[in-house]
Amino acid sequence: MKAINIIDDLQKNDQDLEKYKDYFKHLDKASRKSFWIESFSIDNILLKEDLFLDYPEIWVNFDKQDWVDVLRKNSPRPLILETSDSKIWDINNFKDLIVLNKYLKINPFYLLFENKSSFLTEDIKSCFNYGILLSGLFYEPEEYIKELLEDTNLKYSNLIEISNNLKFQGCQERLSDPESLKNWLKEKLSIM
Repeated sequence: MKAINIIDDLQKNDQDLEKYKDYFKHLDKASRKSFWIESFSIDNILLKEDLFLDYPEIWVNFDKQDWVDVLRKNSPRPLILETSDSKIWDINNFKDLIVLNKYLKINPFYLLFENKSSFLTEDIKSCFNYGILLSGLFYEPEEYIKELLEDTNLKYSNLIEISNNLKFQGCQERLSDPESLKNWLKEKLSIM
C-alpha cells in the first residue's frame, strides 16, 4: 500500500487508526523506511511529526545507518540560500532534520557532514542554511515534549532510550540551543 493512501486514510478515518499500528508492526524495516521516506513528499506540514509521534512502529528500530538513508533519500531538497526568504519554503523536505534534532536529540547536520561524500553538496548546504535561518524550529522545551507525548503512543522514557542507543552507535548529540546550532552550522559551511 502506498504512503499517500495510508496517510489519506489516517487523515479521514480516525476510527481506523489502530489497524495501522499492526500494519506497521508487520512490515519489514525496508518497507517501513520506504513508507517514512515517501511520507516526506506529501504536502502536509504537521504530518511528519504526527506520524513520528503516533506511529513509532514505523521508525522505532531505525539505527544510525537507517537515519542516514532517510536523509539521503529525502533528496534532492529545495535550494535554500543564506539570503532565502523563509516565508516561501516548503518545510516538508526538512522535517526529517527537525524530528531527529527536536525529539531524538541527535544532530542531523552532523550525519550529513559525516557522510558528505554520499550527499549532493547543494543539498547539504540547503539543509545547513535552513538550520541557520530557522534554528528555532529544531527545539522545544523538555516539559513541552513530555506533555506532548502524553497524548501519543510514544513514551518519553522510550524516546530517551532510543536517543541514547543512537548516540551509542556514533550519532552526535544535538547542540544545546538554537544559537549554538546556528554557530556550528556557519562554521561547517565555511569549510565546505
